[in-house]
Amino acid sequence: MDYQRASGPGVGQSVGFATLKIDGERVASRRIDIRLDADNWSGDALPHELSHVVLADRFLGKRIPHWANEGMSVLAESTTKQSTRIAALQRSLARGLSYETADLFQLTTFPRPGYHDAFYGQSALAVRSLVERGTPTQFLSFIEVALDAGYGHALHKVYKIQSVDKLEWLRREDFADLAPIWELSQPDLRTKLAVSENQ
Repeated sequence: MDYQRASGPGVGQSVGFATLKIDGERVASRRIDIRLDADNWSGDALPHELSHVVLADRFLGKRIPHWANEGMSVLAESTTKQSTRIAALQRSLARGLSYETADLFQLTTFPRPGYHDAFYGQSALAVRSLVERGTPTQFLSFIEVALDAGYGHALHKVYKIQSVDKLEWLRREDFADLAPIWELSQPDLRTKLAVSENQ
């Protein structure tokens, strides 16, 4: 089937999307559509969308936060694509387009115009930073607790952080050199996240 017909009018500039059908407490079907004319679709779009599918299974019956869903999926992309994300985030920050931590965590829809790069970049940075505070399994536990009891309770229980306001790493003014902060090129993190998603 043609990608444009399968995706519908809301596809925009995307090169892939995942579709799941839920039947009660199980996933009845899973489907990923990818534009095969996209650059490196097998290393970027496919693992990104596959992460969405795996996460939907992992959090079956719950709506995983938008930032966590996209952040973990970005971490599954190739190092080249992630470098592009870093550069785009830097440009967004230079224009003053960024999210406060609490606002990022509460987003339930795609970002408004102009904030696309900030959303994807900061979401991946948030996941990366929290994973580095513990383990990938702890991060998934954090999301589960947050869904049930809120972020404040989850941060305190899982990371011993008192409140969302203490997450200073998302509110820095100076992101002149993001590479050391957001070391997304490490394949071990992507592997650990993938294993944790399937547990």
